[in-house]
Amino acid sequence: MFTLHFFGGFNAAYSGKPLTGFATDKVRALLVYLALENDRPHRRESLASLFWPEQPEERARQSLRQALSNLRQALAEQIPAPFLNVTNTDVQMSAQAEVWTDVQAFRALLCESREHAHT
Repeated sequence: MFTLHFFGGFNAAYSGKPLTGFATDKVRALLVYLALENDRPHRRESLASLFWPEQPEERARQSLRQALSNLRQALAEQIPAPFLNVTNTDVQMSAQAEVWTDVQAFRALLCESREHAHT
């Protein structure tokens, strides 16, 4: 299982082994975003403008291509199955990816506590 911890700092692991090879903080941030917003594909243009708003559109798209290349390479070197679905237009965490995040676990506990709240 692919585990991502965001509270208290970024930590990524697969089957208990730390994942390395992320070239920049933006690459890690892209992984975080895709893991937490994994319910739909994300348009490349939207990701480019979200992560590189200060850059001209073409430069932002180039930066996204580089970040995706690094992210795919880092994951492929350490995880047996593809975790990203990348097309010419969209990017999404694979539906087959078994991903656990502390943020999603926290959200689930929060929802559970609200259901059992005493008024």
